[in-house]
Amino acid sequence: MSELHQALGAPVTGRHARQLAYYYGYGQEYPQGIEALMGDIPACANVIDVGSGISNLGITVARNRPDITWVNYDFGYHLPENIQRLGAVPPNVYIEPGDITQPLKQELLMSFDNVFSYYLLPHLSLEENKTPAAAAAVNMLQLLKMDGLLQVGPTEFDFDKLEGAVVKMRKPENAQKTAAAIDTLVASTMMPPRVVNTHLNSNRRGLERYRGIAALQG
Repeated sequence: MSELHQALGAPVTGRHARQLAYYYGYGQEYPQGIEALMGDIPACANVIDVGSGISNLGITVARNRPDITWVNYDFGYHLPENIQRLGAVPPNVYIEPGDITQPLKQELLMSFDNVFSYYLLPHLSLEENKTPAAAAAVNMLQLLKMDGLLQVGPTEFDFDKLEGAVVKMRKPENAQKTAAAIDTLVASTMMPPRVVNTHLNSNRRGLERYRGIAALQG
């Protein structure tokens, strides 16, 4: 199995929309935080959540914003059980299985007004090098329309101080700025060794199960 597939061995998670709105910096109170996040999305926008897992963020936002199209994008959707765990999905939410470290489908390129991703890049730092995280960062930037907004986190790993701990950036204007943006995304979301060790120890069985499935599929 390739190094890039190994990098996606993190278990599928399901953070609540209220929690994610707080982490993205839209306030702790419910429902005000969700409403603020929804209000930050343009009318009739295309939105994608990269590494969405079984979170209800997209479902919650899309139900309240029928004008937008939301894509939940996660490698874990290759397993039907993970899609089933999402429950009822509104008609403006699409479930897309995909590996963000690999070349994207043509129809996804430069298609999104908003790109969200929480804890995917840090999970990729479970690998010994930055190649998977850098590949994912490149692809996240390629998802953006010319005026699109990317929000990626966390950038802090003190779990009492997560509000607003994200990188927010518009699509870079040129190759030089794109390279700088990739460096920023990867460097700011790399887990410290202490956190990496905690994840490896707590997620060992999940990683082994995932890698066994990936080996069968590969």
